[in-house]
Amino acid sequence: MWEITVLIQALRDVSLIILSILSFIMCILPLVAMFFAVRGTLALKRKTHALAPQAQAKVRWAQTMVDQGANKVVTPVVRAHLVYTRWSTTGRVLLRSLRRQTHHSD
Repeated sequence: MWEITVLIQALRDVSLIILSILSFIMCILPLVAMFFAVRGTLALKRKTHALAPQAQAKVRWAQTMVDQGANKVVTPVVRAHLVYTRWSTTGRVLLRSLRRQTHHSD
């Protein structure tokens, strides 16, 4: 009977050690993952910090090209509208003055 008690105590101690090791591993895995995540984030930040001015320059260039293209497309339309507005306004003014003259001459 005494041998079984000693065996149970030994197995209890071994299982306690195994559970302690497993608990330690389960606690250390998220810490290691966070360490590498932070390290990767910092490395990515360093690399993008060097590339950010280049990307900004490309975006500015694209914006300039879009603005120039839009101006080329819109300028004739605006000029045509301007000419139409001038002629229609001038025509209305002339018609009013002609109507007034015909009313005054009657």
